Amino acid sequence: MTLTILRYELCRLLATPLAWVMLATTQLVLGIAFTLGLGELQEQPALAHHIGVTAHIASTIYGFAVVWFLLAVPLLGMRLLADEFRSGTVRLLRNSGARPWQVVLGKYLALLVLFGVMIALAAAMTASLASGTRLEWGLLGVATLGMFLLTCAYGAVALACSSATRQPAAAAVTAFGILLLLWLLYWVGTRHVPLAAVYRFLSPAGHLQDAFRGLLDLRMLLYFPLVVVAALTLAALRLAVAGATPRSAVRRLARPGTLACGLAALAAVAVLAAVAVRDGQSWDLSANGRNSLAPASVRLLHQLPRELHVVAYAPPNDDLRDRIRHLLDRYRRYKPDMTVAFVNPQAAPEVLRRLGATGRWTIAFTYGSRTEICSHLSETCASEALQRLARGPGQWVAFLSGHGERPLDDSSEDGIGHFADRLRKSGMHVRSLNLAADPTIPDNTTVLVIASPQVDYLSGEVTLIRGYIRRGGDVLWLTEPGPALGLGPVARALGVRLGKGVVVYPEYRLLGMPSATVVPVTNFGNSPITNKLSGIAVLAGARPIDVRKQGGWHATPLLRSLARSWAETGPMNGTIRYNPDQGDVAGPLTLGLALTRQTHGRQQRAVVFGDGDFLSNRYLERGDNLQLGLNAVNWLAGADRQLDIAPRRLPDHDLTLGPRLAIGLPLLFAVLIPLGMLVGGFLWLRRRR
Repeated sequence: MTLTILRYELCRLLATPLAWVMLATTQLVLGIAFTLGLGELQEQPALAHHIGVTAHIASTIYGFAVVWFLLAVPLLGMRLLADEFRSGTVRLLRNSGARPWQVVLGKYLALLVLFGVMIALAAAMTASLASGTRLEWGLLGVATLGMFLLTCAYGAVALACSSATRQPAAAAVTAFGILLLLWLLYWVGTRHVPLAAVYRFLSPAGHLQDAFRGLLDLRMLLYFPLVVVAALTLAALRLAVAGATPRSAVRRLARPGTLACGLAALAAVAVLAAVAVRDGQSWDLSANGRNSLAPASVRLLHQLPRELHVVAYAPPNDDLRDRIRHLLDRYRRYKPDMTVAFVNPQAAPEVLRRLGATGRWTIAFTYGSRTEICSHLSETCASEALQRLARGPGQWVAFLSGHGERPLDDSSEDGIGHFADRLRKSGMHVRSLNLAADPTIPDNTTVLVIASPQVDYLSGEVTLIRGYIRRGGDVLWLTEPGPALGLGPVARALGVRLGKGVVVYPEYRLLGMPSATVVPVTNFGNSPITNKLSGIAVLAGARPIDVRKQGGWHATPLLRSLARSWAETGPMNGTIRYNPDQGDVAGPLTLGLALTRQTHGRQQRAVVFGDGDFLSNRYLERGDNLQLGLNAVNWLAGADRQLDIAPRRLPDHDLTLGPRLAIGLPLLFAVLIPLGMLVGGFLWLRRRR
């Protein structure tokens, strides 16, 4: 009987122009939201790096849908039972043998079919971007489930309101008011009022925020179905007593089936109250566990054995403080002796001024006598603050300058400014060192960096560098193809030989590389620097590096080129072919070395790369380049336990769509499908007439 009513009600809905207009308008609204989301990604590519393509597009589309469905669901559901009461056909339903719950369920499922089509099309918009990025399918699935459950709740409330009146317009207004009130409860719950946590729980806003982040929460899985059960039960009870006198209404309500519906509603309210006062279990289905603490952050906490004090200077806004508390709770699970306190910034202006905090809110981490601050609500910012505490003061990274090296303050594509900023955020002191102007290498230098020089070094400067190496200093050398620029003695002191030629990869077009000299590297060596790397590194214009058996150095290869590569020693114009007779060397070739030796009672370390472009601003975010550079400096600085402390890279951190798809997808979802729905509705209605 339920299926019969479902088919009848679905045909009845589709026999009205309102349903087709609503379908087309909904698709138009969501298609416009999809187009706006794509436009924002093109104008602000950083959104993809920080949020991810999937999260941005899905939250944009579903954000519009949440507001639009507040109006659409009551409009489509207002006639479901109100028309039956107004026309008197409710008696026919009651005399047909169908139970009240069967009638309610059949009409409710018919409404869900229509909105299920709308949500499926909304999910298809995000899924259509799979050709241009690696989508977070887990996040998209949880967000779509949350949106569907929200629509189920909307539909149940609309049906309950339709059963309470004979006027469809009154049913629509009542349903809209109730749904809007549920959303406003979240705003009330963010204020200092009694039962604020209960208000936030009774609102769908907080549950959807978690779903749009890829967090599947047990409370969401209970909240929406119980709202549906409670609303449908009220509608079934109203249908059961329709047209009855008070005495007969009591007899009908006392029937076993009707009584069971009432008990189900009471049970739903009881479960809602129980869940509202306790934390629910949650599962993080996003890529790389963006809602969970990264293993690198957990290892970082283990480097802080003593008590850690955290003070969040945040205004008395429960929503903001809840988000800060949600972030800090992820750390407190692994460090129970971590204390958290909240302070109003207006009550501590001098403290914030001393800390250098300038934002609206700040989190201060104190370990011992040192304090570091974080002003961005992300695990990356918090872990970098903890990394600075764990590292301790006094680690200086000196970049040589004066010979065309990449400047530290250069934000252009060829500069190295972004990498220098990441070193500073990790707690290291970074400075330039011009040996011609000041012919000394300070004793507090932790790592000396030679970053892609373009001009010959003076013999006196080379002597200073060799003296630093003889004293046991640690060196990072980013060399480039071409002459040694006077650094041949430095290469001999490190026990390395700089190879000839430029490494090329003939199949670069298949991998989307701009030229044959941009080489992908997937073969990482067995070293603490590269053990945790599992992706690729991208080197541009690299030279091979060989090992000399001298100086007592132990060499470990870090990077090896692919087998089909070779070192091209001829001119780089025209068609490039492998010519061993002309000195070309076949791959795989070593492009990076980690060097160690025992001297002065300690282990001296050095790292030599055959390329410096991979740390430039142009290539820093490609593959594992950033992590490779940070790991190399941390290893040289002796901070072995701080390797791989970096933000987790999202799989959909960029979006690459061809011109046809960039134009075709918005045109399809925002124009063609809505027009198709209108034309289809016109033909359907004409055929029925």
